[in-house]
Amino acid sequence: MKRLVAASMGALFLTAVLVSPSVSLHAAAAEKTVNGTVSAVAADSITIKEKDAEIKLTVDSKTKVIGTGAGTKDAKMKDDKKPTQIVDFVKAGDSVMAKYDEATKVATEVRLHKPVAK
Repeated sequence: MKRLVAASMGALFLTAVLVSPSVSLHAAAAEKTVNGTVSAVAADSITIKEKDAEIKLTVDSKTKVIGTGAGTKDAKMKDDKKPTQIVDFVKAGDSVMAKYDEATKVATEVRLHKPVAK
């Protein structure tokens, strides 16, 4: 009986180890990146213009916005108990890089590029 339990536990462990990496690799393969200029932004979406095309991505509460001052502004708004939306950080004309799920077109991260000095 002890051998049966030990063998079962070993098989479960081995299955978990073998299945987990393949799931992670599959998820990473679905992520894409787009670089461009924001042509439109709304509370639930962002449209980014690349050289030859535009892509509209959905944004949600899980979408991270990264850029100079974004973390500070986010923390202040949370302290003031105000909800944050992408329109609080990103505006049309901004240069951005966005990571998104290819299948759902949901942005997981929007990174603001430092503005070019004029």
